[in-house]
Amino acid sequence: MVHKNTYVTLPEDSDDSKPSLAAQRADFLKSDRSKPTTDSGSTIQMESSPEEVSEEELRRQLFFNESSFATDFIRIDHKKGTRFVTLTREKALNALNHDMVKQLLPIYRAYNSDPTTKTIILKSDSRAFCAGGDIVSIVEHKDPSFFADEYKLDQLIATLSKPHVALWNGIVMGGGVGISVHGSFRVATENTLFAMPEVGIGFFPDVGGTYFLPRLANNYGFYLGLTGKKLKGKEVLDAGIANFYVPSSKLDSLQQLLVRMDSNSPVDVRNCIRHVHAESTAAEAPKDAAVISRVFDPETHSDVESIMADLSELEEEEEWAKKALESMRRASPSSLKVTFEALKRGKTLDFKDCFKMELVIAKQMLKQRDFAEGVRALLVDKDNSPVWSPISLEGISQDDVEFYFGSGATAESLGLDESQYDYETLDEMFGENATREQVEKDEGVVSKQE
Repeated sequence: MVHKNTYVTLPEDSDDSKPSLAAQRADFLKSDRSKPTTDSGSTIQMESSPEEVSEEELRRQLFFNESSFATDFIRIDHKKGTRFVTLTREKALNALNHDMVKQLLPIYRAYNSDPTTKTIILKSDSRAFCAGGDIVSIVEHKDPSFFADEYKLDQLIATLSKPHVALWNGIVMGGGVGISVHGSFRVATENTLFAMPEVGIGFFPDVGGTYFLPRLANNYGFYLGLTGKKLKGKEVLDAGIANFYVPSSKLDSLQQLLVRMDSNSPVDVRNCIRHVHAESTAAEAPKDAAVISRVFDPETHSDVESIMADLSELEEEEEWAKKALESMRRASPSSLKVTFEALKRGKTLDFKDCFKMELVIAKQMLKQRDFAEGVRALLVDKDNSPVWSPISLEGISQDDVEFYFGSGATAESLGLDESQYDYETLDEMFGENATREQVEKDEGVVSKQE
């Protein structure tokens, strides 16, 4: 299975009369003549977080040639036109807290407008790429602005004017999915562990999950969202979530190739990844895809109860059905109902409207008991015995579900200027799987335009 990558704005035609990249860099930084005197490749420890420094100071530190800098949670490295963003909150499995989100936002904004930035690589050097949002802190502070800022970052990464390569060499869940899955290139390895497990803690698959999950083939996204099923290694490629699989032993080679290539062409980046892509692990339909597609079909199932009824008929013979049913029985009934409704709505909404819907749901769930109870039971006290309210699906009416969707959020409430983004090009990324011939045809068109 291959997904078209149609998100990009093509590089302008070469023109000798245009300023050189060096001249563009100088113009970009003309407001600040002072530059660090650090040796090439060394690390600058920022005195303040990126969101606290002026735009000029951030540019001074970001775009010093061949430089690096670090905060408590992030390390930035520049090698030619390639920008490495490495998550370093290792003890917390790189879980996103509000400070991390507020640090990443101005960095990505600066890269998006910098003419010398070619490709951005997001990665981690630990066993977790990013295990999700720091939900213990979120529940403790009950600050909905975290979600607004997080979704703002997710949308910015989704609509970057530069190729974005996420190296999923470890755990990638929840918020970690949000900062990477909507980007142009998602690279899985044998160490990848992917999940959207939010229903198990009284929440729902947000960070754009209501957009990309219902667009996966075989209703697989409904299966993943309602069960929290974990996918390992090549399974992430098979599901259509990653678009490349590279053995971890080749990641260093891949990064060196991307640096040497020094290109902002999505076709060049794609071909570079293909050079080390494990051809022997071509994507295949997930195991049990046909029956999963039938059981989790939103067109033939009006509610969660009917899905669970079908699973009950299969659980004695099908191990996957037994595990799916067990997971759903442990999950918050309210979360299951809201998630099913959100995925159904998200299937027909565009990208930005999915985030508007998610912000309303997130704010409502932050006020309700189940989210706090799920976090307590699974992450704080770790007794794994949450007491949900209501305790069963039967105790939740459609009016109860509608309550979570409110009246809808506005672009202003997300803090977004919609005019700066081109959302329409995202609609095919997680649509029907493109054939190899379609992809090659697209590449031919792109190459001619370049």
